[in-house]
This record gives sequence, structure tokens and C-alpha cells, in this order.
Amino acid sequence: MGLMCVICCRMDNHEPGVFATPEPTVPAGVALCDGIPRTKWNTKCVSLRNDAGVDVANGLCQNVDPELVIDMDGRSLGDDRVAILIAESLCEEYVPSGWVWQLHSWDIRNVFLNGFSLYDHNQTYMYNTSMNASNRRVRKGVRSDDSTRQWNEPDVPPKKESLLTTEAIAQVSTKTCCERNCLQPFPRNQIYAIRAQLHVNDGVYARKKCLLEVHRQIHVDAAGKKWITLKGREVCPQAWWTIHGISKATFYRYAESAKAGMQAEGHGNLGSKKPRTHTLQAAATLRTLIVPDADRMPHKTRTLETGEKVPAMILPSAFRWSDQLPVINEANAMLNLQPISSSGLSNIR
Repeated sequence: MGLMCVICCRMDNHEPGVFATPEPTVPAGVALCDGIPRTKWNTKCVSLRNDAGVDVANGLCQNVDPELVIDMDGRSLGDDRVAILIAESLCEEYVPSGWVWQLHSWDIRNVFLNGFSLYDHNQTYMYNTSMNASNRRVRKGVRSDDSTRQWNEPDVPPKKESLLTTEAIAQVSTKTCCERNCLQPFPRNQIYAIRAQLHVNDGVYARKKCLLEVHRQIHVDAAGKKWITLKGREVCPQAWWTIHGISKATFYRYAESAKAGMQAEGHGNLGSKKPRTHTLQAAATLRTLIVPDADRMPHKTRTLETGEKVPAMILPSAFRWSDQLPVINEANAMLNLQPISSSGLSNIR
């Protein structure tokens, strides 16, 4: 008994926080920033520095096979190094001009994105993740409307916004399309203007017309190679769909439509007459079936758009929709209309 009392006293008098989980901390020397995770470094425009902190080049962060990277010091890619596609040399001594458009490995402490190194971004992201995990409340029997969860903006922006970013425009020049390499010399300001016109300024009709008409403008040279004239330049089809920011599947889907003679049309029900004829016929059919047999409920009313109040009508329990199908088809035959099936009757109910 005495032993149990001693144990209880020790448990009751322990210092608070002794058994608590330690809070996450940031390593020394890390500058807190946006904390962009490693999975989103790909295609980001970054600046490269040497060990002295001097900017020596600009480039694009790439996620590629480590065997494709030319190492400066023989070190392979890992957690502390990333592959960089050199886009511009700022110091010939550290980054020769021959390195432009080549992949080189670089220490993440010397690769800067939005003013902070990738090492700072990685450590800040891990710190934020640990803090969110430690602050997450355990939900036991809590109603969904009492939850403390908040709406978070999606990590991926809409396509029409992501296609107009500096990284997306710069990435076009890194791709290879054909032997003539149509993409790299194409002006970036024209790429931005073309994408903005297609995905932002144009409507559905103009967008469809652009994607259809391009297949009627393709011409073939003496070697049998297909070319498209774009802003006064001859480009291959792959360069055309890459510059416009559409997929290969979309390009060839519209090719089949153009081959079949399809023309650009408006979107959905734009310009159509409403209510349509079949809608009026369906409403009239239901009215002739329901009004004679329905019971009016004076204690239940609904207000029309005109302000008139009409009593609600309820079909009797003995009413069967299947019994009305022969009556409907008989009336349709008298009016030279096509008969309807049981599923068609269910659609207009």
C-alpha cells in the first residue's frame, strides 16, 4: 500500500512537459522562407552562386536521370545536389559559355530560388510539415461541422495561368522538336502572346477555329516533311503544339475533326432557342397525365414567378406510370410522332 502511494505521488508531482513531444526546430543558419518542397523545384528558374556567394549563372532546375548530368567534381546527384540546365553564364571563370544548355550538378546551398537557397526551402518545408503534424488535433467523435480544418488553395494553379509563367515560357526553349530545332530560336515574347491569345483572350469558338484551321494550313516540302507557318517562321507540328501549350493528343484529335470537314461551333447551347420543341412536348404530355388525376392540396401552395399562388397537386396511390405508357404512345401515333419507351418516360417525369 505504501509503495503504491509513493508511485502515485511521484506521478502527480512530475514537472509539466517532461513526457511531452519536443517541438520541431529549425537548424541553425536556415532562413525561413516560402518552403517550396523538393517535388516542385522542377522547371523553376534559379540563380547559381559559387562558394563565395557570387552569382555565376542562371538556369532551370531539372529532375532527370543522374547519368545524364555532367558533374563538375565527380559527385553524383543526391539529397544535397540537383541537376541544373545552364541557361546563362554570368562568370566565364566558373561557368564557361560552353556549358549553356547543358546539365550540371550543383549544391542546393548555392542554388537560389526567390532569394533563398534550395536548402533553406527544403528545411523550411520539413519544419512546417512537422509543425502542422504536431498541432493537428486528434478527432474523436467530432461532428464534421465542428472540425477545425480549413480550406487550402490548390497547389497547382489553373492551366491558363501556369502556361504563362516565366518558367513555362523558358521551358519551351529547353525542348527538342526536330532536326531544325524550331523551338530554341523562337522568341519568348511571341510564345507568351500566342498562349495568352489562345488560352485567355479567345473564347471557345475562336479557340476551336485556331485548332482546326492549323490542319488546313500544313504544307509539305520536297522531302515530305510537314511544316506550319507561324508568325512568319516555318515550324514543325511538334513545335506548333508546344508553343501553343496544348497536348499532342489534342492536336491530333482536332486533325481528325478537320479531316472530316468539321467547322468551329459555339459552346454548348449558345444561341439555341429555348424552350425547345421536345421540352414543350414533354411538358404538355405530363400536364395531360397529371392534371386530370392529381389531387389538389389546399394547405400546400407554391408561388409562381408571376406572384400567383397555386395549390400543390399529389398523384393518388393507385396511379401507375406504367399504365400511362400505352396512352402516350397512342396519342403520339395520332400526331405522327415517334413512340417512347419506358426509360424515355422516366426521363421526362
